[in-house]
Amino acid sequence: MGQQTSTHKLKCAFEEDKTIFSGQTVAPKEKFTKTWIVSNTGQEPWPSNVELKRLKKFRKIKQLNKPGKLPDKVLPGDLVDASVRLVAPGKPGEYIAEYRMYDKNTRKLFGDVLRAKIVVRR
Repeated sequence: MGQQTSTHKLKCAFEEDKTIFSGQTVAPKEKFTKTWIVSNTGQEPWPSNVELKRLKKFRKIKQLNKPGKLPDKVLPGDLVDASVRLVAPGKPGEYIAEYRMYDKNTRKLFGDVLRAKIVVRR
């Protein structure tokens, strides 16, 4: 018998900010954890190697470590926390970091763009 290919795609929806709300003020060079609550809105579980991947568009907010590990299996309808440790730039201004879910098997991004938008004030 041949191997069946799935016709469903992996899906992820932003539900809400859990920490560091959009436009929140932070101190220069402040270290913080940004956490989003996301859901699997697809019809398939996410494989165990799904992770957050930073988009290259915005690089001014420094990432301190690899994004936190997601649960090994996220079933359809599940809500999960997706987190990353960041450090604010030293200069005042508005900054954005963007992420999406990444399937290491297919090397494809999927789901909503997750944004960390901060305002640095002296």
